[in-house]
Amino acid sequence: MLLFEYQTTVQDLPPNAAAIDLWLPIPHSDKSQTISNLKIESPHPYEVVTAQYNNQMLHLKVKNPSAEPFTVSVRFQATRREHLNPVVASTGGAVAANTTETPDPNMARWLQPDRLVPLDNKIRQWANEIVTQAKARTDLEKAKAIYNHVVSTVKYDKTGQGWGRGDIYYACDARRGNCTDFHAVFIGYCRALGIPARFSIGFPLPPERGTGEVKGYHCWAEFYTPETGWVPIDASEAAKNPAKRTYFFGAHDENRLELTRGRDLTLAPRQEGAPLNYFVYPYAEVDSQPFTSLERRRRRSDLHRATVAEIEKQNGGWGDVSGIDLLLEAITADYLHEDVLYECLETLKPARRTILLERGLLSPLYHTRYLAAEHVAHYIIPHRTELMEFLICHDDHKLVSRYALNTLSDLHPAKAVEYALPRLTDEDAYMRLASVLALQAAGHSLPAELVAALRTDSNEYVREAATELVVAKQ
Repeated sequence: MLLFEYQTTVQDLPPNAAAIDLWLPIPHSDKSQTISNLKIESPHPYEVVTAQYNNQMLHLKVKNPSAEPFTVSVRFQATRREHLNPVVASTGGAVAANTTETPDPNMARWLQPDRLVPLDNKIRQWANEIVTQAKARTDLEKAKAIYNHVVSTVKYDKTGQGWGRGDIYYACDARRGNCTDFHAVFIGYCRALGIPARFSIGFPLPPERGTGEVKGYHCWAEFYTPETGWVPIDASEAAKNPAKRTYFFGAHDENRLELTRGRDLTLAPRQEGAPLNYFVYPYAEVDSQPFTSLERRRRRSDLHRATVAEIEKQNGGWGDVSGIDLLLEAITADYLHEDVLYECLETLKPARRTILLERGLLSPLYHTRYLAAEHVAHYIIPHRTELMEFLICHDDHKLVSRYALNTLSDLHPAKAVEYALPRLTDEDAYMRLASVLALQAAGHSLPAELVAALRTDSNEYVREAATELVVAKQ
């Protein structure tokens, strides 16, 4: 299991801008990956929507934005699995049996051209020459001939200019490029012969895992025949590693994370600019014009329990305070992510659990503080009500304050009301939401005018929660 975090900072906004729209890709679960514990932090209200080809994305719109930069963070856990086509992988390319899988509703689209991958007479001619020379008859044989041609004749080379756009004519002329260029040729030639082929893009993962920056992107392809179903291929990885050339016809290894599928993409809600060539990086528009002053940062860290077990083994188990100290130190140093810490809570003895939670509440990492605040409601530790009150009033991160208010609502509903009432008009939409939920839990009534205002709040979740508020009798 891996933890991903990617941050986008919007900066250098022009003065007097009327509005900014920001879109970020959000990963999805499928048969090759499981996405869990999605957490999004944004100073502005946002929505997560589904667009073309079932692609998921975050969208936010800020009207009359200030010139101050703002950052949106997306964090999630991912478990990746090798993607093998059972027919091709088991037979080395010969058809063994039919496969059954959910039909792709976009099958017709995967036979159509892309803006940079036209299906003109020249492309059809080149594709036919390749399969004719290989004496390929079936669609599977034709796809394999195209794959072998691309791997053999295109060089993975990111020097010079023109590479990386997935322009089939550039790739066929220069015979070099990156993964986008390799798969533009493969997909274009397949489609030119009537073989559906689709494009996916995401992050590359190093086989050794660990913690570090995620640099660049990676993309790959699949093609379809009725006999095999969808067959994964990765021509650029095969070109970089000839020993795995056979493997990558019929397989994608687990060293990748898919974000989106398809090219020439329309976002949701629809962008004013042209369709996106592909969608792996954030996209923004200011006053309906593309805006590029976006700073990106992406990190990944390994969440394998084996790492936790090693710390446990070396330090006498979690019953030893020094083991807890070392774990907290590792978390602070970003060697382990703080989520791992709380997997151990149920196995701790009460005294050690108290130490863990108390130190978590004082952690320099705000993620550790809010996770500690979230878990305090489930375990008895000294002064937990007072600790939550302190975090609500004094923590410098709104996420921590919100979770502390949620926990206080569980511990002492009447006291939570005292802190919720003045925060109903907080600039942070999710603090307003936490306040509404706290008032709901306590059964506290509010004046009709205030309830009416909350039911027309700019945040849809606040509006929805406010429908359950009790209106005070006149």
